[in-house]
Amino acid sequence: MSDLLDHALMYARADWPVFPCKPTGSAPLTKHGFHDASTDPDQITKWWTKNPTASIGVPTGIAFDVLDIDHHDFGEGVADLPDCETEGGPIARSGGGNWHLYFKPTGIGRRIRFSEHCDWLGTDGYVLVPPSGHKSGGTYKWFTDALLDLTDAPAALIDAVNASRAPKPSQTLRAPLSRRLATPAGSWSASGLIARVATAPDGQRNTVLNWAAHAVGGDVHRGKTNTADALAALDQIATAAERSGLDTNEVDQTIVSGYTAGLAGKKVAA
Repeated sequence: MSDLLDHALMYARADWPVFPCKPTGSAPLTKHGFHDASTDPDQITKWWTKNPTASIGVPTGIAFDVLDIDHHDFGEGVADLPDCETEGGPIARSGGGNWHLYFKPTGIGRRIRFSEHCDWLGTDGYVLVPPSGHKSGGTYKWFTDALLDLTDAPAALIDAVNASRAPKPSQTLRAPLSRRLATPAGSWSASGLIARVATAPDGQRNTVLNWAAHAVGGDVHRGKTNTADALAALDQIATAAERSGLDTNEVDQTIVSGYTAGLAGKKVAA
C-alpha cells in the first residue's frame, strides 16, 4: 500500500471524504472534482491503485473549513487579521510553505483574499492534505498532529471573513446582465454549465467560464433558447464563478466576451 493511499484511507476513517488530484498540483483527477469525494475504502483504493502518486483532495465545508494563509511567515500572514487566539486544532504547511488552519465547518462559502494574505476555504471548495505533492517539489506536512480535535473559529475571525462579502473599493457590483445585453428567442437549463464553472480547477476557471458563456450565446444564435432565459442563466453562472474565487469585474468581462462571441456564431475552444 502506498503512503498516499494509506493516508487517504486514514482520512476517510475520520469521515473526511477524499478524492485524487494531480500529483504536483491541485487539479482533480475525477470527472466531477470534489463532488466525487468519498469515504468508501473500495473506491479510494481503486483511485490510488490507478494513480498511486495522486495528491489527496478533501472538500471543505463538510468535515472542516480552512484558513489558508498565503505567506511563509505566519505572523506576517495574519498581521491584518483581528487579534484573536484559537483553542487549537490541526495545522498543516503546504508544499510551498504556506499555512492551513483547520476549524469546525461554519457554513460560510469560499472567501478569496478576505485579507491581504488569507483565503477562507468553506463550502464549495477543497484543499490538499498531507502528504500531497506540490508544484514546487515540496510536500504538504502536518505542523501539529494530523487529526487533532477541531475547534470553532474565533468569532472575530468569522466577522472578518463575513465582512469580505461586501465589494472591495476597486470592484463594482455586477448589475444583471439583462440590463447590459439584448437580442431575440427557446428554453434552456443552466445547471450543467453552473456545475462546470463551480468545479473548475484553479487556473482553468476563466477558460471554463468563457466556454459556458459562449455556449449560452450560441444557443441564442441558433434559436435554441430565448434571450431572457439565457441572461438569467448567465447571472447564475456568474454567481457560481464569483463563489469559486473570481473577481466580479473579471467575471463580467469574461462572460460578456464569451456570450457575444457565441451570439455572433463565432467558434471558441471548450
